[in-house]
Amino acid sequence: MSHLNNKIEQLIKTRRELSDEARIDMAAQQIQRVKQIDTDQAFDRVLRKTRERKPVYRIMRNLQRVAAILFIPLLIASISYVVMDGDSKEELAWQTISNPHGIRSQLTLPDGSDMWINAGTTVKYPIPFKGNRMVDVTGEIFLHVKKQNGEPFHVMADDVRVEVLGTQFNVRAYEEDANIEVALLEGSVSLKNTGYERAGTYKIDPGTKAVLNTKTNKWRFLEEDVAKYASWHQGRLYIEDERLEDAVVLLSRWFGVDVMIEDEMVKDMNITTVFEDQSVSQVMELLELGYPIETQYIPGKYNTKDKPKVIIRKK
Repeated sequence: MSHLNNKIEQLIKTRRELSDEARIDMAAQQIQRVKQIDTDQAFDRVLRKTRERKPVYRIMRNLQRVAAILFIPLLIASISYVVMDGDSKEELAWQTISNPHGIRSQLTLPDGSDMWINAGTTVKYPIPFKGNRMVDVTGEIFLHVKKQNGEPFHVMADDVRVEVLGTQFNVRAYEEDANIEVALLEGSVSLKNTGYERAGTYKIDPGTKAVLNTKTNKWRFLEEDVAKYASWHQGRLYIEDERLEDAVVLLSRWFGVDVMIEDEMVKDMNITTVFEDQSVSQVMELLELGYPIETQYIPGKYNTKDKPKVIIRKK
């Protein structure tokens, strides 16, 4: 990553010396190159290589340390623009990383902070990162933020701004979810809903989960075992007293398959379980043993519209 960041900073330096016409021409060339990338084909190549080494359900655990190296070249896009700050001009490149459903990855940010990115998540951060420690997330991330001489670290999740100095916390902000959640494991963070005029700033302590209802703009603060909300970054899928209809959303993201409930009678069934290193077929077998349901697996192609499907029915 440091090598990649150095190349981007060098690109920014070079661009500052170009005329506006030359910048426009360079941008047009970059856009054309991006359009020519076949991301589906590249993604399939990665999956084929990993499947040759280990069963598919072990891929992300075994490749957790190198996932960023494998997936960033396929999924990253950088856009340069000028930020005006008084009389000074600073040009930043934004790195964007998108994980499809079924893929989780980990990387170290330029300041030494570690970030885990859950399935179905898009994050972006600026380069240079020094003096601009910020991550924008749609989806879910776990962060272990490294202290940097009092320089704050910000996470933007929709309109929610999280500010920290050095800490471990989880942010969950999927577009399709009604809530934005921040679970704090260590340190302290402050929260503010920047999209709400009367919003205040709240500080939370370790062991607290803050939940913002994006429709009512109201916060709830829960004191509980927050480690379970971050367990996904260690390869564990934790489901506690969830309606089956809500649980299948988690399963779909986790495995990159479409999980559908065919029988309305089981949608409100509550389930509690923890999965670690199981394949989707093993998970469905375990659910059939513990609950009055039966499942059907329909093969498909990952990372396409015709992805694999799982049908759930009442037994």
